[in-house]
Amino acid sequence: MVFEGTLKLRGLGRHFGDHDEITLPSDRSVWLEMSTTFASRVFADINRTIRIEMDWSELVTAMQRLTKYTNDEFVKLSTSAQKRATAKSVVRIGYRISASGRRIAILGLLRYYLHEVFLIVNIASPGAFQAYEVDFEDDHPTPFRLSAELFEDAWLYSIEHGWPPVGQVSVARVARWYQALLPNICEIADTRLPKALLSLLHASDFSAAEPTAVLWLAQCLESLFDVPAALSRNILQARSFALLGTPLNVKAVMKNIREFFEARNSFVHGGADVSHPAGDWLSDTALDHSMRKWLRPTEFATSLVISALQQHAKNNWRELRWAESFVPVPASVV
Repeated sequence: MVFEGTLKLRGLGRHFGDHDEITLPSDRSVWLEMSTTFASRVFADINRTIRIEMDWSELVTAMQRLTKYTNDEFVKLSTSAQKRATAKSVVRIGYRISASGRRIAILGLLRYYLHEVFLIVNIASPGAFQAYEVDFEDDHPTPFRLSAELFEDAWLYSIEHGWPPVGQVSVARVARWYQALLPNICEIADTRLPKALLSLLHASDFSAAEPTAVLWLAQCLESLFDVPAALSRNILQARSFALLGTPLNVKAVMKNIREFFEARNSFVHGGADVSHPAGDWLSDTALDHSMRKWLRPTEFATSLVISALQQHAKNNWRELRWAESFVPVPASVV
């Protein structure tokens, strides 16, 4: 059977300063690669083969039109200078799916693929692809959101602090690595790297000021660096330095790692502040102070996760196996 339809995307672009529809000239290559890299995808199920074809041309045209700032200008933008979002603007993507099954299940596969594209692009160029609302122009019941805020915060954190290194990797290269790692549908991850990737997707559902993101990012780090369940910060520190290079400001990074684990443990063991769900509507400065406790650990951890994933993609690694070593010291000769 063949299913055809249209996706509607709103609120595209980068997130900086709570305003979408900002893009960078350096994103041009991202969007051009998207149109060819994600034109089609084939999944092999137990009893069937599923082929998804997508026409990204309108999206690429729209994002090219929005390109405005250089990287340096983007980082330095003041609130007054930011380009305001036009939330009503809509970009349409045509799709065609060749598969057997119920329509609602087939559209679920399309949603799965969109999450894959979202994750690949944001590993390649953090913050480049998001949509505040994705809807099906037919009978699909539930719109959903793809937020790249966490990815973009990680990129800005890396620029500000210099470590861990977060840059740009070819979208096509990340796609080849990702799709070789997960060639078919993965509903439940049971190995380390897929666990990290799906945990990062879950983390992206939350803002950097929400403690739930810390828990998902802890799962990412534990999986990527093969850290024991106790999440020893000494092991994470040693292995991240080995993979990404020793930072110039070692003490500051050690402090960031310690604060991340303290934030994670405070939430797990009941020691964290708990804000009211409607707190955003109150003018209580205590809420702002409480939210800031999560921001820095979350931004740091996300940058560490993305930096490690970019290393995996660039080197086409399936996982890293860590081994202890020793250096014998000979006795002094008398």
